[in-house]
Amino acid sequence: MAAAASAAVFCGAAMAALGPVALVAALATAAAPFFLTILDISDLSLLPKPWPVFLKYVLLVSSFILGAMVSLSSSCPTRCEMEIVWTLYARQIGNGVNRNQEQAVPPVNNITQFGAIVVNNWAVLDAPVPTANIVAHARGTHMMAGDWFTSLSIVFEGARFNGSTFQVMGITDAQGQWAIVGGTGELARADGTIKHKIVNPTKDENYRQLDIHAFYSPPAVNANFIADE
Repeated sequence: MAAAASAAVFCGAAMAALGPVALVAALATAAAPFFLTILDISDLSLLPKPWPVFLKYVLLVSSFILGAMVSLSSSCPTRCEMEIVWTLYARQIGNGVNRNQEQAVPPVNNITQFGAIVVNNWAVLDAPVPTANIVAHARGTHMMAGDWFTSLSIVFEGARFNGSTFQVMGITDAQGQWAIVGGTGELARADGTIKHKIVNPTKDENYRQLDIHAFYSPPAVNANFIADE
């Protein structure tokens, strides 16, 4: 299956569009009572037409605009969030000269394998075949503690996320789910999940399908609070 990615930006455009209008609205709201006091007018009906209707309209519209700005600024105060949905494949080679995982600490119990620690540097590909493009490497450890507990840094390569990482933790069985607990670079503040399962197993290696669904806050945000592509 080919890798697929999608992204969404929230709230930035609305904040940028309402900014100048909100400033005018705030000034109008603050200035109206001041001018009425200066003119010694306590009743808008005493003003010559059409000023009473005009002032009431300005105050009403200003209150709506200011309320909208408060709501938007509360929901997206500093950065905008992106979403990524992507399917990749980790190539796990356990035997042979090209193996990419190795036992670093032997088990304390050979029957249950309890205490065993295995280090890994799995290539992450865009398809479950050896000739597929390498998108990242999954580097870390998995240890037997009743289940195989896994801790990984998925380090991306190539133009899109080069050098950025997902920090991943969870239980590794034939299929299951890992948690994305952080990220760096373009993928800063990442959180989400990776559903995983073994596909195309052979005697010496497996391909583990990684269905990634994550949100992250890119560091590159322009003056209008919109994430730069």
